[in-house]
Amino acid sequence: MEEQFIIELYQRLALREPTQEEIDQGLAAIADRGQDAYATEIAETEEVVEIQTVVLPIISLYQAFLERTPEPAGLEFWTTAIQNGSLNFGDLIQSFVTTNEFAIANPGIGANPTNEDLVNLFYTNILGRVPDAEGQAFWLSALQNGTIQAGNFTTTFIGSSEIQGDIGAALRAYYADVKDGQIDDPANGGSLRGDGTGGGGGSGGGGGSGGGGGGGTPYYSVAADSSALGSDGQITFTVTAQSSPALTTVALTGIDPADLEDGQTSMALTSIGGGRYTFTVDLTTDALTAQKAFTVELTDTSFTFDVAVGTAGDDDFVLSGGRAFVFGREGFDRIDHGALTEAIRVENTSPLNGTVTYSDGTTTDYIDVDFVIGTSAADQFVNLGGPIRFEGRGGVDSYTGTQGPDQDGLVFMGSPAAVNVDASQGIILDDGYGNQETFQGFEQINGSAFDDRLVGSAITERLRGGDGDDFINGNGGRDRLTGGNGDDTFVFNDVSASQGTSRSVLLDFRANGDSDHIDVGGFSGTAMGPLFEIDIGTTILNDAVAFESAIQNAGVAGSNFAALVKGYSAAEDFYKYYVLIDDGDGSFNITNDLTIELNAEPGDGGSSIVTGFGQDWFLPLIN
Repeated sequence: MEEQFIIELYQRLALREPTQEEIDQGLAAIADRGQDAYATEIAETEEVVEIQTVVLPIISLYQAFLERTPEPAGLEFWTTAIQNGSLNFGDLIQSFVTTNEFAIANPGIGANPTNEDLVNLFYTNILGRVPDAEGQAFWLSALQNGTIQAGNFTTTFIGSSEIQGDIGAALRAYYADVKDGQIDDPANGGSLRGDGTGGGGGSGGGGGSGGGGGGGTPYYSVAADSSALGSDGQITFTVTAQSSPALTTVALTGIDPADLEDGQTSMALTSIGGGRYTFTVDLTTDALTAQKAFTVELTDTSFTFDVAVGTAGDDDFVLSGGRAFVFGREGFDRIDHGALTEAIRVENTSPLNGTVTYSDGTTTDYIDVDFVIGTSAADQFVNLGGPIRFEGRGGVDSYTGTQGPDQDGLVFMGSPAAVNVDASQGIILDDGYGNQETFQGFEQINGSAFDDRLVGSAITERLRGGDGDDFINGNGGRDRLTGGNGDDTFVFNDVSASQGTSRSVLLDFRANGDSDHIDVGGFSGTAMGPLFEIDIGTTILNDAVAFESAIQNAGVAGSNFAALVKGYSAAEDFYKYYVLIDDGDGSFNITNDLTIELNAEPGDGGSSIVTGFGQDWFLPLIN
C-alpha cells in the first residue's frame, strides 16, 4: 500500500516513475514519519518545485487555451522567462490570450476573451467538465485581482488527483518525450485529453502554428523550431503527422509563382520516418525585395509565415513577432525589435544565422544577419557560434557569447545615456537605461554617443567608444581601441601585455580636432621614459606633450628605430604610428618596452585622413 502511494506521488508531482532506491527510501521515511510528512518532503524537492510551479503551469495554459502540448521551443522559452523573473504567471496568461493561435483555437471566444471565458477554458479543456460555482468564483476573483498563483493553479487543475485518471499517463509521456528538446512520438504533440471533451468556446483543435478545421486533432502539426534556412532562399519545414496522413502534398497560397524558383505552388511531402515529413519552399530571392506573407495548407491544418529578403546593400528589418524568415543576403543587415514591449530570446546558432523566439512562442529564423536589436523588456541574447552583434533596449538583458575568435559584439549605440562596461568582471554597470546587467564571452564592445567608460579584460578585444568623451582601458591583451569623436582617454595599466607583437592598437587617431589622451600607468621602472610619435620610418612628427617643458628624440636612432618600424613601408594602404615608452632601464627596445600601435584602418578613413595627429595629445601618468 505504501509502495503504491510512493509511485503515485512521484507520478503526480515529478511526472515520472520513482527509482527502486527512491521507493526504498520512501518506505523507510513513511515508517518513520508517516505519509503526510513524506509527501511534504517530496513536494519541497527542487525537482518537484520546478515542475509544479513552472513547467506544469505552462503545459496547463497550452492545454487550456490551445488544446495542445507545448512545442519544445515554447516550453523552453516560457520556463526561462518565469525562472529569471522576467514574467510571472499572470503575465503568461495575458501573453497567451493575445496570440493569433488563441483566437483560431477558440473561434467561439475570439481575440477578446473575458475572465469568465478563461475560467471556463481552465475547467473544460483541462478537467473536462464545467466549473462548479465555488471554483468559478474563486478563479474569476483571482484573475480579476491579479492574485493567481502558479502553484495553486497546478494543484487545482493539471496536477490535481481528480485528473490523473484522465490525462496523467499522457502528461507523463509528453514530459518524458520533450526532455530531449524534440517530440519524437506524434501522439505527444496534440491535446492531453485526446477525447474531444474540451473546446470551451468551440475550439477546432490547436495544431502547430495555425488553426484547424472542423474539430479533433489535425493531421499535421508544425513546431516552432521545425525549419531550416538555406542561404539561397530555401526554407525546409518538418511536419509531424498526428494520425494517418490523408494527403502527401502541400499547397502554398498567397504567393506569386514567380517568387518560387520552380514556379510551383504545390509540392510533395518526403517521409523521414517516425511520422515526420519534410517539404522545401525554394524562393527566388532576387524577386523578393519586400516582406511577404505565405500560407501553407496541409489537409485540415494551415499556417502562415512572413518572408523578408534583403538587398545587396545594408538592410534594416523591423519585426513585431509572428512566424517569419529573414534572409539578410549581402551587406550589413540588422533585425530591429525596438517597437516590442515583451521579452524575446535570440539564439545565434552559427555564423550570422539563428532564431528569435517571441513571448507567444512563435519564432523568426534568420540567415546572413549581422546585428539583432532587442526590445524594451528583459531579453536573452545567446551566441552559440560565429560572429554576431547584439543590442538590448531598456530591459535587464542577459548576454552569453562564445569567447574566442568569433568576435561576438555587445552594442550600445541606441542607449539614451552613457554606458559603463567592465569586461574583466563581466558586468554592465550601467546600460544607459539605468540597468545593471551581466555578460560573458564577448570580444567587441561598442559604446554609445555619450561619455562612456569601457574596460576590457585580459583577452584580445575591440573596444569602440563612439561619440562623446570616452574612457577606454584595454586592460590587457592585444586590443584594438577606437575612441571615435570627442576627447577620449586611453589607459594602459599593463606593460607586459603590450610588449612586442602583443601591443595594443589605437584605430582612430585622426586629425579631427579632438583632444585624445593616452594615460600610461603601471611601469616596472622608477622613471617615466619619453613618449614618441613616429611615422613609418620617414618622419618624426612632433615631440610628445608631457609635464616636462621639452622632450628630446635622441633616444631613438639607428637599429632601434629600424626595429621599431620594420615591416612597414609607404606602400601600405594606410599609415601606422607608434608610441614607444621606455620601461626605465635606459634603453629603447621594441621587445621589452611598452609599444602602442596607432593605426587607421581603410574603413576608418585610410591615408587620406591620417596625415598627422592634429590636436590629439598624450598624457603619460604614473600610478
